[in-house]
Amino acid sequence: MSNIALRELPLKGLEREAAVNLLESYQRCLNLTASSEELAQLAERYQGHPKALEIVATLIKDDRKFNGNVCKFLGDRQWLLINTLDRLIDEVFIRVSALERTCLTRISVYQTSEYPLNTAGIAAQMPEVSDYELEESIIQGLRRRQLLDYDDNMESYQMHPLIQEKAYRLLRPHPKNVTPESRLANRQAYGYFLSIPLKPHTEWQETEDIKPLFRAHYHACCAEDWDEGAGAIFGCYNFLRLGFYFQFLKALYIKLIPTDWKNGKQLVTSSEIHADILLCLGVACIYLGEYQIANEYLSHSLSVSRQIGYCKGEASSLCSLGDLYLETTNCQVSLEYLKQSLLVARKIENRFIECQVMIYEGANQYYLGNIYLAIEIYQKALQIARQINCREKQVSCLKDLGLFYNDLGDYTSAFNYINEYLSIPDCYKGTRSQEELQIYLANIYFNKGEESTAKTIAKKALEIEAKLGKKSGTDAFISLGINYNFFETYQESIKYFHKRLERSQKIGTRFDEAWALYQLGIIHQKLGNPNSSLEYFYKSFSIFQEIGTRAYEAKALLALAQISHIINTIPQETIQDYCDRAEQICIELNLPLLAEVQKFKTNPASIDNEHS
Repeated sequence: MSNIALRELPLKGLEREAAVNLLESYQRCLNLTASSEELAQLAERYQGHPKALEIVATLIKDDRKFNGNVCKFLGDRQWLLINTLDRLIDEVFIRVSALERTCLTRISVYQTSEYPLNTAGIAAQMPEVSDYELEESIIQGLRRRQLLDYDDNMESYQMHPLIQEKAYRLLRPHPKNVTPESRLANRQAYGYFLSIPLKPHTEWQETEDIKPLFRAHYHACCAEDWDEGAGAIFGCYNFLRLGFYFQFLKALYIKLIPTDWKNGKQLVTSSEIHADILLCLGVACIYLGEYQIANEYLSHSLSVSRQIGYCKGEASSLCSLGDLYLETTNCQVSLEYLKQSLLVARKIENRFIECQVMIYEGANQYYLGNIYLAIEIYQKALQIARQINCREKQVSCLKDLGLFYNDLGDYTSAFNYINEYLSIPDCYKGTRSQEELQIYLANIYFNKGEESTAKTIAKKALEIEAKLGKKSGTDAFISLGINYNFFETYQESIKYFHKRLERSQKIGTRFDEAWALYQLGIIHQKLGNPNSSLEYFYKSFSIFQEIGTRAYEAKALLALAQISHIINTIPQETIQDYCDRAEQICIELNLPLLAEVQKFKTNPASIDNEHS
């Protein structure tokens, strides 16, 4: 390529279509092998810079390693600066002043695609010069040489990726080794982002509202200042948790532990903070459905906390392990962890953890079918939440108490709790909580026979659930209470519950697997497919029985009795056994379902009338 010494390197790229057209011309004359998509990727990688595309196309043709194959080049080279381009840019860099070079290398640590770079950001990297010298001499000099540009649309200074890669290599020649110069640049970037004013935390709505904290965390980690990296994000943990940004939360915290953390290694100075980081990772993984690694994080957090006598960390880890086993409906194991957590929480008089433990205990009792005990525990938790003025825990209690009273058919009490929930500001609720409330409300209206209102609320609940799935980075988030009534057609509901069944089997949520099977049984019964319905009901019953969720076991037994009667080939003794077992559970747990069971036992023909 050209050996002419350049004073400047024009970095304005071609538009996508023009860049691809240029590459297609090189493809024809150089006989390159490439699809249209691969040419587009190559154009995008070099942002349409014509000189760069010419040099790269020639390299792909001449280098025997690639032999004219664009795909091989794209897969092989994770960097932009091939030798010829590197030399070309060297000719330009040689002519910049020492201060211009310093500025260029330091600002190369910024990721302008993540956060706009303004004059204040550049000034943070050049404290040794005056504002006048920075703007009138250094920035203008870099812009004249087209090493720095200002994008009006993004309201940000930009470097072409080629220039940024070159500048960063000068700052940090070996990616695995942090140089004093790169550490200084990242520390200055960290300080700059922390200096950006934020809204009050009660006004945070989206991650954009606290993006400077994430950038501060990024630069602290690049400087290997792990304590500062942790400090930058601990204040926004609850916001991310309530907002259901678990994939993002995990990505932030995983940078703060070493690869050999299982061997007792840590990056932060404080072992207490290290235990808290592992706890945060464990919680994130629970809600991502990554239960095995969640257990590892939480168990290690527990171990570290016990070793150093960090009682709050011990109680929190035990509580989250209880939540983990609650999510997988292993209620007895969950209750054992929660019992241990409660002892520690009360010992250190931490009423926040005590309240959370009681919420999880109540949820376990609900799954086990002990609704009245669940209500009693939740009311005690609500009392504590009010005493310590913890709005977040108040909304958890109020919402679930609405669910419990709906299950008992006490709609007045259900609405009383829900109305109190609605009176609390949304910033204390979180996206998941608000979605669950819509589900519970829809079910109340379905139960009351107000189908039109229920359908409207159900539609909103499904929309929120889809958003939760995207936020958490999963293909489908699982929500308790969604049933076939929520959908306009049976085909929609079948599609939803098959997807839900697949995901629950993949991540090991046995209760949700059984719930999906139970709903599919109802749908096929309504479609007139009794044999398929029987199969789904039996599978759901087996799981409900296995995991000890007795109230749902009774539901499945009644469904089995009813569908067996419709099929009319099942022995009467089997149907009677299903009814007797369902009745016994209902009596033991004082379930409202008892009336329906006894009605069917007395008059099995009533089911024929309902399905005629």
